[in-house]
Amino acid sequence: MITNTYFTKDSVAFGEYYGLRLLSWDYPKDKNIKSLVDQNALYPITCLTTLDGKQKQKLLEKNVF
Repeated sequence: MITNTYFTKDSVAFGEYYGLRLLSWDYPKDKNIKSLVDQNALYPITCLTTLDGKQKQKLLEKNVF
């Protein structure tokens, strides 16, 4: 199960009990979304501060995410 937000303690306990693979912004501790994004430098173009709105829109129109 994947979420781009957070799991509650209860949802982590439930998932671990039933053998679910969980991935969230901060779970699991060493291979969570935040660390994977940072390690691989995979940032969405919408967070690039060096591009103006027009440049971002042009990239989005070309399906560059």
